Amino acid sequence: MKKICEVCGKEYITYDYRTERKYCSRECAAKGRTKCETIEIECDQCGKKVFKKIDKNYLSKKNHFCSLECANKFQGRNKVAFVCKTCGKTFYRSPSWTTQRHGYYCSLECRNKDEE
Repeated sequence: MKKICEVCGKEYITYDYRTERKYCSRECAAKGRTKCETIEIECDQCGKKVFKKIDKNYLSKKNHFCSLECANKFQGRNKVAFVCKTCGKTFYRSPSWTTQRHGYYCSLECRNKDEE
């Protein structure tokens, strides 16, 4: 039985009539099973437009970024500055952190050094 591969378009012959083979080779079968596609997205942090190979579930996510640096900057945009009680170092946390914590330390090491 002659068929046409759904990935590369090449004509191939299949001898197994019981299965619904859609691909001419294992390589085409692997490409056919992936749910990825390449599309142009706009970064929510810097506004740059880039092409990304993405999974179909990626578009249902709320935010899209061109790089890890932009994602980290976006995450830190609403952080509040605190000063460590032990070493005096400035560190940043989300506003909800103040309602959940009582001590203000930049690390576990500084918390353990405090005598309170």
